[in-house]
Amino acid sequence: MKYYAIAIIPLILAYPVYSWLSPSESLEQKQMRLIEEQNQIIRETNNTKLERYRIELIDCISTASGEILQELDACGKRPKPVLQELV
Repeated sequence: MKYYAIAIIPLILAYPVYSWLSPSESLEQKQMRLIEEQNQIIRETNNTKLERYRIELIDCISTASGEILQELDACGKRPKPVLQELV
């Protein structure tokens, strides 16, 4: 057990030197990466909303019966999903 402590101490002391020497992302790079991740999440959310809306319309149209034109007109008046804008 004593030998493990002796081996760990140099590693703990070497970490600040390693982090100082290793290249890290600049603040602008981090911000750009975060913005791109947010945009990807927004795109996925919008795609999901649009896909659900499309499925609802298909379901509405496929179940239309009787006076079909009025049914299809009612399908077209369904509220459209509110999509988010990209950052």
